[in-house]
Amino acid sequence: MDENQIITDNQNKINNFKKYEEAERSAIIKNKTEINQLVDCVNTVLADNDILERINSNQIRFEPNAVGNLYCGKGNKKLTEIFFDHVFPKANQECFAHFTSIQNAKSIVGSKSFWVSNLNKNAEAEYKAFYEDHGLLGFREKREFLGFETGYEENRKTIFSLSFTSENNNSEAMWESFGKGYRGVKLYFKVESNTDYFRKIRYSANGEKIKLLADLTEGIWKEFETTFRLYKISKVGAYYIPGLVNFEDEYRFIYDCINDIDKFKLKKQEAGKCYAIVPFENSIIRFQLLKIEKGVYCDQNEFEKLKEIVKRQYSYDIEFVE
Repeated sequence: MDENQIITDNQNKINNFKKYEEAERSAIIKNKTEINQLVDCVNTVLADNDILERINSNQIRFEPNAVGNLYCGKGNKKLTEIFFDHVFPKANQECFAHFTSIQNAKSIVGSKSFWVSNLNKNAEAEYKAFYEDHGLLGFREKREFLGFETGYEENRKTIFSLSFTSENNNSEAMWESFGKGYRGVKLYFKVESNTDYFRKIRYSANGEKIKLLADLTEGIWKEFETTFRLYKISKVGAYYIPGLVNFEDEYRFIYDCINDIDKFKLKKQEAGKCYAIVPFENSIIRFQLLKIEKGVYCDQNEFEKLKEIVKRQYSYDIEFVE
């Protein structure tokens, strides 16, 4: 790099820093003079979406070049809680099912744990679609924050997804897609969740936007001409599936290995694959195996091996359906 380029780069950095300082000063002033107007704007959107809860001036703020709750205190993230509970309801039942192959079932049952893949697996079809459908293309840009690169690529590598369906979902489509053409099994679990991130998936046809997110974004832009930024927006895409595949009736447990306080062991394999190992017994979400249903074309010898694993590993009775 020649001397002129170095001088130019340094000047650009100085100019960008000055712009940020100016934006920061502007935000401080607005938080003194326009905060009540901002609160009213957000609460009006909540009311228009038939949401009874409201936020106060401690739970939203003007940020440099944005509005949001990212920099509100730990106990003041109510807007994020409202958003998630409205758009992706928490699982309100006790028992869930997990379709899988017979080989994976033996591993899950034998180790009493799930190997959970990150969002790289279905990122192009799902995670990426959320950002594109909602015009959040800035999240695909690589940026540096506190010395770490952030963006679409990084988010999808650090967020892990474990899927379940309702216990009574016995559709042909589920057996074909996830039960390996009836050659696999259906595992039934009692699930006890202590996390905010075991929720029901939202299915969206034809790129239909999440109305609450669109309304907040448009309302804030119309009134203040600035961007809306929601705390935990990186997890929203993990609960969003484009298309009409609601036959899956899917619930997901999402684990963020960077930002979540509780940690699971990570296992890296060849070809860049990475898994989070989630044991049945942990402080976040617990699984009790209740029943195993055999697919009609599941190999009987392999199913008998699965039964033997259960007999060795579990001290209570587990129902088998053949």
